[in-house]
Formats: sequence, structure tokens, C-alpha cells
Amino acid sequence: MMAVFDLYYKLAHKLIQKYGYNKVDYVQQVKVENNIWNDEFSQKIRKVNIVILPSDKYSRETFRLQNEKNIVDSNYIAFMPYSGFVPNINDLIRTNTYTYTILSVKELAPNGEKVLYKLELK
Repeated sequence: MMAVFDLYYKLAHKLIQKYGYNKVDYVQQVKVENNIWNDEFSQKIRKVNIVILPSDKYSRETFRLQNEKNIVDSNYIAFMPYSGFVPNINDLIRTNTYTYTILSVKELAPNGEKVLYKLELK
């Protein structure tokens, strides 16, 4: 079934590679496992490709169209290809000039196969 979406999958990766950031730091907050009562986190840095688009109005309109009551007030929307891990809220994305915090994560998987993540950033 993936053959139907292969063209779109390749196109998305090609556009992110061309217009986005290549190999930026994705800082993942990982809980230290030595004690379950301890709230210590360590940072694991991964390199990812990502495209970041400014869009305060877009995020508000999207939530309004989806009839959701919680409107995420963000300044940016990012698209990141599936990289073998799931992005989480409060993880960081560091480019050369800015550091963004992830406010929400939406998985785009048209046929059940993970293709892209849509991230709301601040």
C-alpha cells in the first residue's frame, strides 16, 4: 500500500531538504532511569532535517476549522520527516540563530506508515 504514497513521501523529503534546515539539533528530554521518584532529565541531541514556517494565523485558523476548543498560540509550524523517534512536547529544536520549543505534535501517516510530523513551535 505504500506504493500509492511513495511519490508524496519522496516529494515531502525533497522539499524539506531543499527549503528547510539540514541536520539541525533536536534536543530530546530523556528521563534519567535511576530512580522513579527522581525528576531528573538528560538531553539527547539528534540531527534532523526540518522546515520551519512562520505562521501565527495559520495555527489559529487550523484549530478553529477542526472545532477544537484549545487554540495553540504558536509562532511557527514545522514539518519533520519520520526519523526513528517520536517528537515530544517541550523538546527543543536549535538552528544556527534560534531555539524553538515544541508545543504540539501531530503525526501525519496517511496509510498507517509514519511519514511526517507537524510540529507547533514557539
